[in-house]
Amino acid sequence: MLEELFSCGFCYDKTVEFLSNRCRECPTLRRIPMGKSSCGRRLPAVAIGSLKNPVLFAAGFSADDRVSVLLLLRFLADLTDPEDAQGIISAGNLPRFFDRGGLILLPMVNPDGFEIAARGTDAALYLKKLAQMAEGRMEGAWRSSATGVDLTKNFDLAFDYDSGWNGRAGEPDFPGSRPESEAETKALIRLCSAFHLKRAVEFRTPGEAILPAYGQYAPPNARISGELIANSCGYRLPDPAEAFERGSFKDWFAARSGREGYTIKAGRSNPVPEGDLEPLYARLVQTMLLCMVL
Repeated sequence: MLEELFSCGFCYDKTVEFLSNRCRECPTLRRIPMGKSSCGRRLPAVAIGSLKNPVLFAAGFSADDRVSVLLLLRFLADLTDPEDAQGIISAGNLPRFFDRGGLILLPMVNPDGFEIAARGTDAALYLKKLAQMAEGRMEGAWRSSATGVDLTKNFDLAFDYDSGWNGRAGEPDFPGSRPESEAETKALIRLCSAFHLKRAVEFRTPGEAILPAYGQYAPPNARISGELIANSCGYRLPDPAEAFERGSFKDWFAARSGREGYTIKAGRSNPVPEGDLEPLYARLVQTMLLCMVL
């Protein structure tokens, strides 16, 4: 199903090509303008169904998290398969859902990071010198943005100012010098402002856990919905203190919108092998459908 992504190596361009091909083959699938990354790459996003109250699925915040990207693309392939009359579409009663609701997929929040991870710091273009300095401070594989910021910690909710002021670009878990400093973060915030999202779901690996956004701004049914989602795949549901993540997208979204935000941490090993994609998808496909229609 995703052979074109693997045939020439997994990268940003192949992801964009895959989405373009699906848009051509499925007229109801359309591109959503999302803005650009720090290096000027367009953030790839597509939508299907009504956009009055859509659900958002976002992945690829960290450049070493290839499986989360592939998980969303695998799901999209099934959603837009015209020959799947007895499969995922009918199982989730999706034709009726798409009449009144919709889905926005943003499979690669951090395209610069994925390109740098695949091709080296030359892929940072005019930010090459900054990326080289950040690379010298990293431990292990590249996972940050082109500017050395961990995009899972850059949102303006309980932002870790101590780490921002005392840390340096490229160091593990560096949240940025200030909240919402990154072009990718700003683009995602604009998307949330442009659409009245029913729910936002962030996909990351690993962890085998469902992390709902709790707190005074989250909807009162967040715990109940979280239990349903966790039960659908058998993942762990942490208590509120453990589920809260400083500077995270899901907690920022719930606090700013008053609607449900979740992080689904998929898989066990770190990193999750790409060979585990199909069994991982088989375990999570019903959970993904539930996150849409709940």
